[in-house]
Amino acid sequence: MVFNSNHLNSINDCELDYYSRKLATCSSDNTVKIFDVSLSREPICITELKDHSSAVWKVCWSHPKYGSLLASCSYDKNIIIYKEVSINKYEMIYINNEHKSSVNYIEWSPYEYGLHLGCASSDGSLSIISYIFNKNIQHEGDGYWIKHSVKGHLNGATCLSWEKPFNYILNNNKHIKDNSSDTTSTFKLVSGGYDSQVIVWAYDNNIKEFHKLFQMNDKPHTAAIKDVSWRPNINNSTNLIASCSDDKQVIIWKEEISNNKWVNEQVIKLEDKINKLSWSPNGTILAVASGQMNPPPPPPQ
Repeated sequence: MVFNSNHLNSINDCELDYYSRKLATCSSDNTVKIFDVSLSREPICITELKDHSSAVWKVCWSHPKYGSLLASCSYDKNIIIYKEVSINKYEMIYINNEHKSSVNYIEWSPYEYGLHLGCASSDGSLSIISYIFNKNIQHEGDGYWIKHSVKGHLNGATCLSWEKPFNYILNNNKHIKDNSSDTTSTFKLVSGGYDSQVIVWAYDNNIKEFHKLFQMNDKPHTAAIKDVSWRPNINNSTNLIASCSDDKQVIIWKEEISNNKWVNEQVIKLEDKINKLSWSPNGTILAVASGQMNPPPPPPQ
């Protein structure tokens, strides 16, 4: 399906919601749009959100366990969270303007960890915006948002990825057991930056603090990191992280638990700069997107 979004500038990101019924897009025209794509006909724009004042880099849907929430980040230094308050009507429920430079990347944590939004900014910091539920009151909306951050990368942070909860499959895929819970107190994420560094962090949800666990130093990247991706842990006993860089390399990092370190397991070299990584849901395939530095000329007319 191909359709015209009617954005007035380049589209920087798009994402389907959990049920693949709604598509969110964001653009350098400073807007976020949400389209209904559940019908067989051409998608319908159900709302246009104009709360950012500069290019919007990324949009991200939450897990439906927490309602229909959409987060966005922008060159204007702001992070905004929207909620569907009635059918196809979205309102801003949270905005954070504490970063000192562009917010380049956002990603919701796995729902098993709770409602946490990870953010990476050009000011060098990583932040986690968390919703704290008031367990003493059983009414929806009784809670509050908090933000905690850490200085992560010189010259700016570009990306992050959450560790996925460990799942294992039994009885020919008929049952899936999940070992995590909403009470998880510590979880991990990996970040990349313009300083060419890939760093693994632990976030203690009890005291709301970051701790640097490991900085990849085994034949590391030599240019800005464009993306990092933590492999899903479904039937996979080994923790792997993929990273890509302007040095035209993808590196697969393997955790050696016995030595408490990560090692460079494999290097994949490409001819062009690499922009994006994505693991398959079961963690067996890694997709890599790269762009041509010098695209071929158009064919003669």
